Amino acid sequence: MKLLAHVAIFLALMLAGTPVWAAQAPFSWPNSFSVTIREVNKVTGKFTVDMYSRDGLKVRNQIAKPNAESEVKIYRMDEFKAISVATDGTVTESKIAPEWQIPPIFPTGGTWEASGSDTLHGEAAAKYKVTDESLRSDASKPVPSFTVWLSADHKYPLRVEDGDRVLEFYNYTAGAQAPALFEAPAAHK
Repeated sequence: MKLLAHVAIFLALMLAGTPVWAAQAPFSWPNSFSVTIREVNKVTGKFTVDMYSRDGLKVRNQIAKPNAESEVKIYRMDEFKAISVATDGTVTESKIAPEWQIPPIFPTGGTWEASGSDTLHGEAAAKYKVTDESLRSDASKPVPSFTVWLSADHKYPLRVEDGDRVLEFYNYTAGAQAPALFEAPAAHK
């Protein structure tokens, strides 16, 4: 399921154990933030991504894989280009079509049902089951769903699970990120 390959966030309100339905998640990522995402995927294994976003137009993903390989991907929608930096330092720049958009971290549409509270990473969390008809690629298959845990104040995600993947979020910080994070390494310029 490519459900969590989309990568931005969500929320619904809880009322004393009564399921709450929302047309879409009221939480969304701010334009500028940083977060560490640890993914466990039944197909591709485990990896960690340090993600930085600035002004909603620039994203940097520092990807660390268990085999000690790493990769940096920088997306500059303000300049319609992508910059890749491989483990060996090789830098590749490519153009991005103006209509292409940076995918959200995970879908924020669909129907959100509050399904209780929990504790994750020692922190109080609100739990939601999300179903989203727009993610279904085959009408003969069930509507895709996933589970989301948000901080109790609904300001950031703590965990997302679907049938194939688990994403855990750490070190979330809203606010401006250093401009240098979104530039090619100096040796490449």
